[in-house]
Amino acid sequence: MTQAAEQCRSFVEAEFPGVRISRRSCRDTDAGGISQHSAYQPGDYDSNALDIMGGPHGWTWDQNVALIQEIVDRLTPKLHEWSIRKILWQVPPHYGHAHIDFYPMIDIHRWCSTRNVEPPWKYSDGHTERHLDPEPENGEYHGEDTMPKQQWDAMIRSLFAGRPDKFGGDPQYWIDLDPDDSQWETHFWPAFVDAISLEGGTP
Repeated sequence: MTQAAEQCRSFVEAEFPGVRISRRSCRDTDAGGISQHSAYQPGDYDSNALDIMGGPHGWTWDQNVALIQEIVDRLTPKLHEWSIRKILWQVPPHYGHAHIDFYPMIDIHRWCSTRNVEPPWKYSDGHTERHLDPEPENGEYHGEDTMPKQQWDAMIRSLFAGRPDKFGGDPQYWIDLDPDDSQWETHFWPAFVDAISLEGGTP
């Protein structure tokens, strides 16, 4: 997988609940080229590509097309921020789904979870690097409404410095913590909400 594909998928799923997204497939392209869908690791379902299939099963063709178009329209103005290499939509054979893949791109045929091999990844300038899970070429990004990481890190440090009774411990722990870790839900956000309610505003 790549972090670029994962962060984009997470955004699309949050913004468009019920969307169907196909992610990995151990194959080359129909023309025999390298498929970004083949870039996944054991235990992962994310690869380096997303196929946006439409809404829930049972939707009509027109409903699916309208949803795919809306998603493509949301992503297209921010191709650089998402590290998107290309979006294929309404071109053969991508009429029933939109294909999206990312930089860096896998540069080996059918990697498909091959263990103990760091494959080459190609960047937009043509150079390659070997990684198991490369970062997005253009850095972390989670959507236009998401607080920049530098600002987010500063906010966490400010919270811990200003309210040690609510936010004890080391702020770096939370800065480094995986965004999907359950501790955000069980520990951090309850303290954050409690601090706001006591102060009558942003802590």
